[in-house]
Amino acid sequence: MGLDGQDLHGPILPRAPGATSADRVRANAAALRWEPTVEDLEELDAVTG
Repeated sequence: MGLDGQDLHGPILPRAPGATSADRVRANAAALRWEPTVEDLEELDAVTG
């Protein structure tokens, strides 16, 4: 589940909106594999209250 409550396991699009190069597509794909650290989660909690 994503930070916004959306299911991250939906259909895969052939190209992410706004991805205008192969490097951008690779960066977007890498971002999907990001796993927040404890510190990341604490910071998110602090920001979102």
